[in-house]
Amino acid sequence: MRAEPDAASEQVSEALPGEPLTVAEQRNGWARVETAYDYSGWVEASALGGDPDACWLQPTASDPVVRVELERVIEEERERLKRYQSRFRHSSAAGIGSKAVLLVDDGLATGATTEAAVRSAWKHGARSVIVAAPVGSTHAIQRIERVADAVEVMWVDPEFEAVGRYYESFPQTTDEEVIGCLERAAASAPRPPAATAAADDPPALSEEVEPGAGQVRLAGYLAHPRLGAVTAPTLLIVGGHDDVVLDLNRRAQAGLRCENQLAVVPGATHLFEEPGPLAAAALARDWFVSHLATTAIR
Repeated sequence: MRAEPDAASEQVSEALPGEPLTVAEQRNGWARVETAYDYSGWVEASALGGDPDACWLQPTASDPVVRVELERVIEEERERLKRYQSRFRHSSAAGIGSKAVLLVDDGLATGATTEAAVRSAWKHGARSVIVAAPVGSTHAIQRIERVADAVEVMWVDPEFEAVGRYYESFPQTTDEEVIGCLERAAASAPRPPAATAAADDPPALSEEVEPGAGQVRLAGYLAHPRLGAVTAPTLLIVGGHDDVVLDLNRRAQAGLRCENQLAVVPGATHLFEEPGPLAAAALARDWFVSHLATTAIR
């Protein structure tokens, strides 16, 4: 795995063929992947098998014996992932669509798993996502700030080493404890009303259109059908290197039926902290000038 999406970039870690991976972002034929142990780096996307939520590095060994062994390991890991999905995904669990979600972590070391949780919350229609933790590293907090509405951490340690060193007792959480929490949550979740016709009524757009954390949300979900009810000409401005938010805004644009445009500022990341502010301001100025009626000054 490399530090940047380039074959000439420094190798920062290594993923074994068949090792379970999660894709965090993709760029120019490369994918930034994360291992189960929070190591991350860039690999060529063509070398991956599976899908972004459960993928692995495909074997390239030419030795038939090695390939057979690797394929056996891949199949075992694939079945293990299926068992985990079956155990932990409860169809009866409370939905998070259009709700504010608070994600609490015991500590933010690299932020990889927390970022995956945030992305999952957005994917399932959360209205807003806030992350809280007692301790975290500077790098991890900056990473989560790119994808969440807010990050609240009691102690930011620039010399952060490991989450466990901040606890007097730090035992591992068992699968049974997690399943128990999921079952209790499902049992206490309110049941939806029998009649839901009112949910199809048009929203009060003045109240439900909400830009935040670089993302436009309507009724809590980027791809919600109610986006089609927006009638005002809409301009979405995103940094070219802000991959997560760029994808979210592309989904929002797909749901719009009004006049709209997605403008990408080259070289800019989240909140346009590089050369982006002036370019973004110019795009917004031109959009308003061309769409707002001028009023004579008396």
